[in-house]
Amino acid sequence: VAHQAMDAVLRLRGGGGDGGSTGTESRETMLKMRAGYKPQKADRKALERARWTRCALGGERLAVPIVCDGVGTLYNKTAVLEALVKKNVPNSMKHVRNIKDVTELKLTPKPKDTAEKTDDPDGTGLDFQCPVTGLDFNGMYKFYAVSPSGHVVSEKATKEFPDAVSDLVGGDVRRNEMIPINPPEEEAAERRLTLLEKQAMRDATKKMKKKRKRTDESKPIPTGA
Repeated sequence: VAHQAMDAVLRLRGGGGDGGSTGTESRETMLKMRAGYKPQKADRKALERARWTRCALGGERLAVPIVCDGVGTLYNKTAVLEALVKKNVPNSMKHVRNIKDVTELKLTPKPKDTAEKTDDPDGTGLDFQCPVTGLDFNGMYKFYAVSPSGHVVSEKATKEFPDAVSDLVGGDVRRNEMIPINPPEEEAAERRLTLLEKQAMRDATKKMKKKRKRTDESKPIPTGA
């Protein structure tokens, strides 16, 4: 089992460096990026903002229910379900093989009178905040999705108010997986690869167990003397 799983991991390590899409302020630009478009320096601020307001799968505005994968990328849940059903998941999402591979997020809405408006022509506002610190969920601050509860909190909250976060998620936050939301591309690529490696290990183990079971079942049953 071990050597087959390691072979699978090595194949992944030798694969391409597809970092996946980051989202854009418009669906058209999103599709350009997925086709290989590289943003200019002047575009990066808008693109970073869009990672926090638009579905990375299709470029539409993020709308509840919102999910994130193990990498920390944000999607509309309906878009993920549609991609899985139609079996047209892009290469950058190959680590998402079923709906259990994403976490549905519990985002805290900002008060309507303080919701920030953007220059997005579709009127997309930055509508969420940390429930503990009140920091805006807009890419300026580091946020985590707490798995499996799905609560979304700022890094500041986990460091300075861990007890409040633990009360929020219903248990010691240190015992939960913390998925960074929209991490830097280098970290995202490493997390994506790690997820694929774990899947390859599980697949190789299952395959070997099935093979052993078939072998055992084919052996003749010894008869008494």
